[in-house]
Amino acid sequence: MSKVNNIEYNLWLENDHNTRGHTQWYYFKVVYKDIPLAPEKKTHKVKFNVLNLAKTSSLYQEGMKVAIWSKRRFEQDGTGWFRGGEEISYTQNDIPRYTESGNAHQKKGESAFLLNNNGAGEGVETYFTFSFKYEFEPNTNDEVWFAHAIPYTYSQMQNSVKALVDDKRNRNCLKVNLLCQSLARNPVPLLTITENVGTFLDYYEDLRLQHHLPNHILKKGYRRGYMNARKLMKQCGQANPKVQPLLEAAMREDLKQFVEANEDQLLAVSPHFKGF
Repeated sequence: MSKVNNIEYNLWLENDHNTRGHTQWYYFKVVYKDIPLAPEKKTHKVKFNVLNLAKTSSLYQEGMKVAIWSKRRFEQDGTGWFRGGEEISYTQNDIPRYTESGNAHQKKGESAFLLNNNGAGEGVETYFTFSFKYEFEPNTNDEVWFAHAIPYTYSQMQNSVKALVDDKRNRNCLKVNLLCQSLARNPVPLLTITENVGTFLDYYEDLRLQHHLPNHILKKGYRRGYMNARKLMKQCGQANPKVQPLLEAAMREDLKQFVEANEDQLLAVSPHFKGF
């Protein structure tokens, strides 16, 4: 950040992790202290310029406003995040947009694909400036947060998932597994929502079936039987109500015959096949 004058500030965003050019998200706080000045020299409207955005177009050009949270307003009347800001603009500037090349600058663990495929501002030689003004409340001190979008933290996501899991009403229709890890090595949950979820094979169980079942079952029976059942299940959801019960019965019989014929091998892979 650099100060232009008392009522204007320039900001420079760091690139997103594992990229050389993603600069779209901002989230910063301003501590505003009201100082005694002559009324004719005093203004509470401050301008902020974000200088190094790379996208060639922005929703700010279509009327989108800044996400704002004011500590004073929250404590006064409970106001949370809201959209605001005045004199919003998004225009190209003359600041050169340099992108590093080669592997010399690549950090351990970074994705070469992401580093070499920025996905934002490809071929753009100079950056774009996003500017807006915000008028602080006169005669008060405040702490104000500004963001591109209303923040939704990883902790909030975890709490939301935990609340769903703890709700007894979801026990027969919700399963939570690990999908992968994020670039920051945080676990990314995978939510499966379906009827009788306890008998539903999740992604990893499906992989284990394909890798651990004997080859003759996998090649001759599993793939054909499993895919036939899935096809019938899809047809059930799209069929005429009069035909749907027949397709559903065929699907269940197809699965039942296959599971009964290979029960020992299936149970060795997943206990969910017990009584399937």
